[in-house]
Amino acid sequence: SKKSHPPKNNSRLLLSELPTPSFVINKYSLIQNCQQILDSAKDRNLKIRPHIKTHKTFQGCWIQAYGDCTFGTSKDNNHNNNNNVTGFVTSTLPEIQMLVNAATTLKITTAVSPSNGTTIQQSQQTTNPFCDILYGVPISASKLPMIDKLRQQLQQSCDVDGQEQDGTTSKSSCIHILVDHMEQITAVEEYLNKKSQSPQQPFSVFIKLDTGYHRAGVPATSPKAIQLAMRIHESPFVNLVGVYSHCGHSYNINEQDKLHDIVTTDMEQIHTFLTSFRSELQKKTQPSSPSIVDDLIVSVGSTPSVFHHEHLNTPSSNKEIPNLEIHPGNYTLYDRQQLWTGACQNESQIAGRVIARVIGHYEDRNTILLDAGALALTKETTPQGGMCSIMNGTTGTVYPNVVCLKVSQEVTIVQMADSSTSCTFPFQDFPLGSIVNLLPNHSCLSAACFDKYYIIDDPTCTFSPNQEIIDEWIPAKGFTIN
Repeated sequence: SKKSHPPKNNSRLLLSELPTPSFVINKYSLIQNCQQILDSAKDRNLKIRPHIKTHKTFQGCWIQAYGDCTFGTSKDNNHNNNNNVTGFVTSTLPEIQMLVNAATTLKITTAVSPSNGTTIQQSQQTTNPFCDILYGVPISASKLPMIDKLRQQLQQSCDVDGQEQDGTTSKSSCIHILVDHMEQITAVEEYLNKKSQSPQQPFSVFIKLDTGYHRAGVPATSPKAIQLAMRIHESPFVNLVGVYSHCGHSYNINEQDKLHDIVTTDMEQIHTFLTSFRSELQKKTQPSSPSIVDDLIVSVGSTPSVFHHEHLNTPSSNKEIPNLEIHPGNYTLYDRQQLWTGACQNESQIAGRVIARVIGHYEDRNTILLDAGALALTKETTPQGGMCSIMNGTTGTVYPNVVCLKVSQEVTIVQMADSSTSCTFPFQDFPLGSIVNLLPNHSCLSAACFDKYYIIDDPTCTFSPNQEIIDEWIPAKGFTIN
């Protein structure tokens, strides 16, 4: 949903007045985080395809793409994207629908000049990231009708037809699907064969390559990867436009040399795949076919590894990969895990917090109780230990010597880090009914527990109780579409 619900100026809530638990985003930190990535990518001449699963909001997408919060102004219709953002990655169908709805509302087309509104050539077009969407989990047959419906809606919103040199019609929008198995290609073929209209529009495909994370993907250096690529190449129902890898195992690393090793392996295995695919094309098809490999988009990375790939992608390495793009996502809000990896430098960058209240004092066992439990914080763990961190709303730093020890469904037990009887809990600092702000271990999962986000704009990054709530953002929830 693109919906935004700013409170009336004469009745703005304070953070201390929120119902608890609530999820609060500091727009100031969010913009700073996104602008840092945009600036760094631009300096390195890297393309970006931001993942939106952390926040799932139109407003967050806009900030990821443009580094500002001008959404809802006259700037919407002719906003020039100068930040190398090629599109977005999503994890759910409602996230795709949100982007399609935004493209429809914004009416930004890639074939219209942002300066004078005149039609321009393909090479001069301004990229509209809302019109280029990758569904970032391997496709299943059951989702194809919904993806097909969404891509037709997107084309009606974004496309301005142009003529290619071969006389075919070019399109400026696309929803790409991710595949890592032969049977997924068969499912696409069977689906399109059952449709009545002709000719059928092929599905745009990325191959998911596994380069070490082992969650999904065909092993990048295996014969199966080349067989899958050739199967796609030979099918009239799918167009191979890219490959995709995710260095998710970098979340478990906080040493730069080990992170470098992960990224080196990722790039080497992708290079091996591209080389093998080119060789196979030379054997079985026309001499010009290997150029297909040079046109493939190569989408890589994760938030911890976001700029390590660039250092390896140089001509001097003899393994330069064309059309390289990065697809981080967690950097929008960050969390305790990213603080540990070093991707997030300090607590002020953690833009998403869970707001809770103190609902229990237990002097006999030296603990307090908060009204935010697993359904607000989840049970994700981090190497630092504890289920979250309690922040000092005055200093903006982690409250010393206390630990969020255990979460139940609706509550969290907090005690001293040193549980010896000589350490007395500072009950006076946590009065019954008072507000606390908590750093989640994993912001993607914690944010997903909430149906709305309360927005503050706090340059101090303290999330103090007297901060005004300036807006409410509604995330794209659920797993299916109408």
